Amino acid sequence: MLKYIPLILTGVLLNAFAQLLLKKGMLSIGYFGIQFESLLPMVRKVATNFYILLGLGPMWSVSQFGCWCSRAWKSATLALF
Repeated sequence: MLKYIPLILTGVLLNAFAQLLLKKGMLSIGYFGIQFESLLPMVRKVATNFYILLGLGPMWSVSQFGCWCSRAWKSATLALF
């Protein structure tokens, strides 16, 4: 059981780091109102922001790894019975 603690801590730290990057990216964009005519330029700003793209990377990899682990765990427990 103790061998999983570094894996869990790595996931938590990567997620916290990703959230900080996403926050910095949105703070650098600033306030924006939701209006139809400003929607496309705002999506373009968000999609090309360096911090947001960098923040989405760790979150994506951690979530994919978590899905893989849960599937592997499920298949391993089914194989035991």
